Amino acid sequence: MAEIDEEAAERMLRNARLMLGIALLAALISVPALFAAKAGLFMVCWVASFLGGLGGVRDAARGSRGNVPMMYLSLVLVFVPGVNIVPLAYYLWRATKALSGDLEAAEPEAPAAARPARPASATPRPGVASAPRAAPAQRPVPGAATPAQARARLLTAIASVRLAGVDLQGADGPMLRVSIPNAPPGTEGSAPVMRATQGVFGVSYLIDQGDHYAHANVDELRGSGLTLDALHMVGVKNLARLVNGKPGLQVLPQADGVFGLVMGGQFEASLVLVDALWDEALRKHYKTAPVVTMPARDMLAFCDEGSAAGIEGLRAMAERIRTGGEGFMTDKLYVRKEGRWQELQAGKPGGDLPPLEFPR
Repeated sequence: MAEIDEEAAERMLRNARLMLGIALLAALISVPALFAAKAGLFMVCWVASFLGGLGGVRDAARGSRGNVPMMYLSLVLVFVPGVNIVPLAYYLWRATKALSGDLEAAEPEAPAAARPARPASATPRPGVASAPRAAPAQRPVPGAATPAQARARLLTAIASVRLAGVDLQGADGPMLRVSIPNAPPGTEGSAPVMRATQGVFGVSYLIDQGDHYAHANVDELRGSGLTLDALHMVGVKNLARLVNGKPGLQVLPQADGVFGLVMGGQFEASLVLVDALWDEALRKHYKTAPVVTMPARDMLAFCDEGSAAGIEGLRAMAERIRTGGEGFMTDKLYVRKEGRWQELQAGKPGGDLPPLEFPR
């Protein structure tokens, strides 16, 4: 079966889910219609089931990279009244699971005794106790053993903003070079994958290992068959799932028209990557354009661009984290214009800083 890109696969799966849903409903109605001798109703339902089934099975199999012989067998069975319920239901299930990201990622895990020890590079998950390690925090886990394993692993990756203010003049897509302190020679392939996004963010891709997060690395990306842009699309989609799933997003009102975003203590700053969040869900909280501060990966707050008091409060928050020194990322503010983030060019206010109210 010819390889297709992730965007085309998603379109196929959505189309397949719609056609198969209609086809399955028609197939279910056709069976009692046949036994009740309702010839007209039976013919209408049978035609709808096999026409929807032909296109739906094909698109579901291609979009989810299914087994080709099974696809052809299912296409034959789609013509048989009653029997066609089985392939229609199976491929509807397959399309739904593939769209949710659960199908290809459902590889059997290795036995506990065979799993590698937690790598020194892993990013701890919030709320999980772990012993301190002196090894560099950026060193990733070794690459997956096979292309199928590498691909399945990367399809679970979550986009994570690790750098802000990279100043690449709007570049969107190039891979950034990552330096690993004290790394032995010849370890370029084990470096974390990091992508330039909108010229201001450096985005890496974290994989949930149960008690920690590990970086997707260059060797895994090369072996998976995914492009860097496809990995980014998958990572942002998985990040968006966290907003609507577990742990879920909380919007906390602060003083002076400032709002804090809380989502488990790991990916708050990364929420700038979820376009629908800013263009739709949070639109009611600002009038002109949102301005954000993201001084650490677990901290993001925003206000309306027209609120001088709110912007002063955001700068104060960033300054508090900067002087504290722990987990600091940037003290710059960013404003969203025409679907892209750019640095807010304005002088920093002087005077005493107000108390930090944002919950850590």
